[in-house]
Amino acid sequence: NNLKALLSGEQHPVDVGSGILKGPEGEARPRFFLNIASCGSSAFIAKLANEAPKFWGGTLTYLGATVRGMATFSPPALRYRCDGGEWTQVEGVNCLAVCNGKYFGGGMKVAPEAEISDGAFDITLISGCNVF
Repeated sequence: NNLKALLSGEQHPVDVGSGILKGPEGEARPRFFLNIASCGSSAFIAKLANEAPKFWGGTLTYLGATVRGMATFSPPALRYRCDGGEWTQVEGVNCLAVCNGKYFGGGMKVAPEAEISDGAFDITLISGCNVF
């Protein structure tokens, strides 16, 4: 079905997310995303997975990185704001994900209700918990 849809030439609009991140020198770095933009343990785990050998395939590699990452990740405080609103600070953030799609990181369903073309983002915030 995916190949048939691709070859049909039909176009379907999707939502595109944007954000401004702070770079290592404090500079503003605009970024865009289609699926999910996240920070916290998810970014830490993605870095571990990207550095790991892939002979087990993507899902098992990511699962191994998840176990390693959750054992060593220290949840930071995080400040965020949406649509130019007030800043909110949250302590001990394990993961903040702004979701246009449902899945990330080797198939983890982080936003079950997200739709890529519904005009809204789903926000998943995991904080105040420790895996180990």
